[in-house]
Amino acid sequence: MSNVDTSTSFGRATWNYRHQSCNTAAYHSVTTLAEQGTEIIDIAVIGAAHVIVGDGDMDCDPTPHLRIKKLRKYMGKQDDLAVVAACTAAHVAEYHTPDRVNGIARDRIGLYMGVGYIPFEERELLRLRAAAENDGQFSMQQLSTTGFHAVNGLLTFRCLPNMPAFHISTNLDIQGPCYVTYPGAGQFYTALQQACYALKDHKIDVAMVTGVADQRNYLVRHHFNRLSHRPDIPLVDAGGCIVLQRRETATTTQVPIAIWKQLSIQYETFDPFSGEFDPAESTCCDGHAQEIRQAMGPASLPILLSQTIAKKSASVFEHRLASRDGIRAFSRWEIL
Repeated sequence: MSNVDTSTSFGRATWNYRHQSCNTAAYHSVTTLAEQGTEIIDIAVIGAAHVIVGDGDMDCDPTPHLRIKKLRKYMGKQDDLAVVAACTAAHVAEYHTPDRVNGIARDRIGLYMGVGYIPFEERELLRLRAAAENDGQFSMQQLSTTGFHAVNGLLTFRCLPNMPAFHISTNLDIQGPCYVTYPGAGQFYTALQQACYALKDHKIDVAMVTGVADQRNYLVRHHFNRLSHRPDIPLVDAGGCIVLQRRETATTTQVPIAIWKQLSIQYETFDPFSGEFDPAESTCCDGHAQEIRQAMGPASLPILLSQTIAKKSASVFEHRLASRDGIRAFSRWEIL
């Protein structure tokens, strides 16, 4: 069975921007990275949920969350994961009632997403390639005509990175701003950053911040194999969501169970000609560090945070990430 958990938390964010050489050893040796030149922002996480689907698990079913059942035919796995995670988190946060949610208008709710690599199955790619050939050679004209019509047109909707945002906003009636970025694990941090800035500037009152990755498919596996992905770290299909609200408005309706203390994001473009970069991700719970043994893409941070809060297994949770897309990030949370 797929694993769906829910939890609520409460947080404060701080920010740091510094330039540093992109190597894993230097990144993990600096534990006070986010403590210098930071800005304090009180932000409550009032809902959280996640779903992980690995080999041998049943796919998650978003049908109970769909307002318009006919849209099911347009949904792929990444849409399923995103809708289940976001709608479950919204239910925890009690943001599933019509018109206004806890007194907040729908146009004051924003959606911020990190989406993984574009998924595609081998049989569809082979059919597309065969229809795009002319005398044994690839033809762009053939691809844009007979090739395009050789596969099911619904596949376009099922693999585009903006479609999970469409399905979440449709089923939760989110009418505020939307931000979507992809495809690496570090992209969730950039979506989280944009959500926090929007809350701080009072552009929105609630932010749904979601990460999703459909990875158990031919195209994504092929991509990771090209990058010398470690075979001992399996790719999983994953979706996670946290619901954010400003601390002063959230405490009237929600009981804080965690405080978001720090967030650091740095960026340096990876030069593929300078040598292979080894991405790294780890957590530290009450001083006990652990390497992450699953590749969950942009869903990683919300999933790991949601798991820790739900289990109440630590009083301090830290997450470190050095991703291949050039993002190195750190966040610290106090679990109450």
